[in-house]
Amino acid sequence: MNESPEDPDGPSDPAWQMEKRHRGKAAQGWSERSDAAQWLTEVFLLVFRLNGALLTAGDRLVEPTGLTSAKWQVLGAIALAPEPVSVPEISVRMGISKQAVQRHVNRFHELEIVRREPNPLHLRSPKYGLTPAGKQLFAQVDGLHQAWVEALSDQLRPHVNLAKARDALEAIVLAVTSTPVPAKK
Repeated sequence: MNESPEDPDGPSDPAWQMEKRHRGKAAQGWSERSDAAQWLTEVFLLVFRLNGALLTAGDRLVEPTGLTSAKWQVLGAIALAPEPVSVPEISVRMGISKQAVQRHVNRFHELEIVRREPNPLHLRSPKYGLTPAGKQLFAQVDGLHQAWVEALSDQLRPHVNLAKARDALEAIVLAVTSTPVPAKK
């Protein structure tokens, strides 16, 4: 494919741009990948960038409430669960280590944001639900989030099919969590 005379970097076609990046990386000693594997690698890199951007923006968003993005994730997991949840359940749902979840849950319990309930299936792993103060805090955070996410969706809607993006990310999460990582040789 010839480079466009109007654009020294070539056509704006994403496949062409990926091929150009792939050729440059292969020349630097990167392993050869199929097109699908290269696209998936680029998705992973974008998700890493997105994660960092979400954590930074989330910290700014919830700062008035005294929370951080990490605490907001734990609070949200508890608030949005249909019934009280355990630390391991929160950990799996949110992709956060059990130790980090436990730290936040313990602090929320001290502040009377969550209540601890016995777990009949596991005596050493109680379930957590929101107290009235926790529900009030989550409502405050949710109000901040709602205004922000509406602005974001208005900005993205003309360019991105958000339902398809969500479905694609869900499929990737399922594939990543169900595909064994190759063993070390």
